[in-house]
Amino acid sequence: MGAAEISENIELEGSVDLIIQNDDDSVTIVDYKTDQVEGALLQERARGYEPQLAGYALVLEKLGMQVRDAVLVFANGGADGSAAEYFVKDMDTAKAVAMSEIQRQIG
Repeated sequence: MGAAEISENIELEGSVDLIIQNDDDSVTIVDYKTDQVEGALLQERARGYEPQLAGYALVLEKLGMQVRDAVLVFANGGADGSAAEYFVKDMDTAKAVAMSEIQRQIG
């Protein structure tokens, strides 16, 4: 993906696994995970990845893209060993949390 300055003196960089262009010209961020977790542990682990997806959204928005949603795909997180998806439910809150964490880390 690359990098973008998302706020004054704050630059983020990263690599999105997949960006899907939706019919309305918005995009969906897809990030694949190989964590071998399922059920409640998968939900907990997925919530921990929300700031990463929110950071991707901040960068993509700064690059002029409209982010509709973001999804994690756990390669074998389903009960039968199939893939499991986790959608970020509140991207605005996730982005705010990510910005707070970034600002906390840079002091």
